[in-house]
Amino acid sequence: MLQKSPIDWQHRTEPQFNACLAMKNNSSHWPSGKVLGGSSRINFNIHFRGYIPTDYLSWQSGQDWSREDVLYYFNKYEKTGTCNRSPNKKKFFSHQPTHVTPIAAAILEAANELGYNTSLSMNTDNFQISRQNSGSFSLTPVAIRAGTRLSAEHLYLKSKKKKNLTVLTNAYVSKVLFKNNYEANGVEYSKFNKIFNVYALKSVVISAGALNTPKILILSGVGPANQLRSLQIPVIADLAVGENLQDHIITGLDMITIGKSLGLSFKDFISPINVYRYFYKGTGVWTHPGCEVVGLLQLDKNNNNVSSPDLQLMLLPFGASSDAGAAYFNHVNLKNELWNEYFQSLVGKQVITLAPVLLHPQSRGYVKLNKNYDIVIQPNYLQKSKDVDSLIQGMKLVKKFVETKALSKFDATFNTKHIPGCKNYNFGSKLYWECYVRHITLTSYHPVGTCKMGDINEQSVVDHSLKVHKLNKLYVIDASIMPSMPSGNTNAVVAMIAEKGADLIKKHGYERTQKCKMLDLFYGVVLK
Repeated sequence: MLQKSPIDWQHRTEPQFNACLAMKNNSSHWPSGKVLGGSSRINFNIHFRGYIPTDYLSWQSGQDWSREDVLYYFNKYEKTGTCNRSPNKKKFFSHQPTHVTPIAAAILEAANELGYNTSLSMNTDNFQISRQNSGSFSLTPVAIRAGTRLSAEHLYLKSKKKKNLTVLTNAYVSKVLFKNNYEANGVEYSKFNKIFNVYALKSVVISAGALNTPKILILSGVGPANQLRSLQIPVIADLAVGENLQDHIITGLDMITIGKSLGLSFKDFISPINVYRYFYKGTGVWTHPGCEVVGLLQLDKNNNNVSSPDLQLMLLPFGASSDAGAAYFNHVNLKNELWNEYFQSLVGKQVITLAPVLLHPQSRGYVKLNKNYDIVIQPNYLQKSKDVDSLIQGMKLVKKFVETKALSKFDATFNTKHIPGCKNYNFGSKLYWECYVRHITLTSYHPVGTCKMGDINEQSVVDHSLKVHKLNKLYVIDASIMPSMPSGNTNAVVAMIAEKGADLIKKHGYERTQKCKMLDLFYGVVLK
């Protein structure tokens, strides 16, 4: 609902040649939170740790970012808001949605029919997909408390009011300031069309996300040297800022209709009893998470090695046609003819979306600035054939769900109407599904990787302590540092990175203090 609102940066990608063919200008809209708390204020609020056994292996350096290290910081984040964040302390927020529709239980039952596990929580420390099941499903884990979503602002700013913290709103950082072209010592920002400088005694931390963090760094002279020179920006550090862009891709809108209403209509939301339930009890349809069930799936059942899931399945009890095209259809930038020829006939029917999400795309994109210093986003969606093949398998799996006994109780039917642009292919064939996913290619709102963490010889931007290479006292702590994508929504992973980053900065500050004390001692001895 908050997409394309004043608290959304309203980014959009460059036209795609291999994907987004059903979108206006072949371009994907990428919403991003322009508000305290960032995108945690406008996203689905899904709480996923990723797949702990394998997702973070490529991140590890010594003890930093190891499995144990990552788990420690997930647990620390999950206890945010409590006075005591020890491992034995109860979590501050629930992972269970307070309201789901009957279709959620049916999807879990269908998953059981198809041989998938439905008894495990995906956010336990020892969660692992078994070779026998090759997949696991559960109700969607979300970060809520008393029926209210918990954003980063609620968890950290509102719950931890500190005298030594000043928050400026309506202030936009334009660049980092450097001393001797090496040491970050402040930032330049604008507020109500006036330019200000603020200076740092210890460190500067950039946390503007996978799109705006590269912009700030490039405007500061930190980025690819050729790009900086073309923009006539003096080069401070030649680094691969903006490269390695990755995003989860979702497809499969409005593919299932059922014969029963799920009670999520506009009338249900404005019903006095439902308004009462939310404001006085923190329950009811107003607490609906948007996504009711999630699954993690490994596609190669013959692979005996422990590997990350290939796909996520998300159950959305609605589709682009659910509100007669008023919101979601417009948000994802679909062409008008697609509404007229495909979605309009579904208006008035109870539509659900069981959407495959590509978790580990091989395609890589980039972020750069144009001559006007605007962000240029090129995700290169579906550039690699393996990405297409994985989504095709996902669409075939959705059809298998519709054919289960569990969904037959809801009179579920699979939408076999040809999507415009794909009418020359036999419905259900591999060529048809390839055409389909290249047309209906949607962002899952998870851009990462544009300031990659790693060794300096790995085309990275920050080291494993999140300090920018070649520079001093400059850190990046947000989704942009992820070398690779986690298996699931990125909201909780970013919070984990923030918790880890805070401790790293405190550690570095302590080490610098100790060095200064040793130098004072040394000089004292010499002078005597």
